[in-house]
Amino acid sequence: MYGYLWLDVAVERVGECDRRIRSLAAPEDYDLGMVFHERRCGRAALDALTAEVRRAECRNVAVPSVEHPTAPAALEEAVEARLRCSAGAEVLLAAAAARGDEDGRIGDRA
Repeated sequence: MYGYLWLDVAVERVGECDRRIRSLAAPEDYDLGMVFHERRCGRAALDALTAEVRRAECRNVAVPSVEHPTAPAALEEAVEARLRCSAGAEVLLAAAAARGDEDGRIGDRA
């Protein structure tokens, strides 16, 4: 499993966001490889994440909350679709796991 977060969304809470991702991985017995941090108006981290997910044949990417793959909001479906279609990865929400939700997949939220 890998992690992904936007620094603009995390602001001063980067450490907390990283901990959320790690807390999702541990109880589910995922090996967390790396958390990729995206900068404003960039997609270098998403490009690197997609390449790494393909290389490692990983099928899960954790994000600390729904805001991270959606910043800016118009990119939500594009980011999820790219990870799912290009790399075959599910996007999992660490915040959902912390709340005890059964399934924290982004595409399944109401």
